[in-house]
Amino acid sequence: MPALSRTSSPKTPSGGAPVGDRSAAARVADLFTRPGSRRGSHYQLHVDDGRQAPVPDALADIVRQAAQMLAEGHRVALMSEEQLLTTQEAADLLNVSRQYFVRLVDRGDLAAVKIGRHRRMRPTDVAAYKAKRDAGRSADLDRLVALSEAAGGYDLGSTPR
Repeated sequence: MPALSRTSSPKTPSGGAPVGDRSAAARVADLFTRPGSRRGSHYQLHVDDGRQAPVPDALADIVRQAAQMLAEGHRVALMSEEQLLTTQEAADLLNVSRQYFVRLVDRGDLAAVKIGRHRRMRPTDVAAYKAKRDAGRSADLDRLVALSEAAGGYDLGSTPR
């Protein structure tokens, strides 16, 4: 099955979907997440010229995920899970330099295969690493907020201890 990935932060103004596209994407995502649109439902694609075709559940899932990501302001890339990424492509997905990415691979933080002299990575491995890294960052930020709150750092009109 193809992999979808976010290629930019929703806070990044450049490169994200325009506001009009976001609202249209949100409406499409809503169509695929309504109570009557569970797995096993039969979606139909209707074109203005009268043609129509069934939409398989796997394709409906991809459209729903892509629409949700676009509605949140992310850019979306679609690629086959079998496609191997170059170190530069994988580094771009993680928003790190290629050199730093290569160090992650050399340390064993990310799996890679060698094809000739070149390293290649599976998109799912890069996405799993990114999710783990982001979860760790989020947990660290939560701990920092808790420490700041305990120290009175968010109290108005008082000085931190």
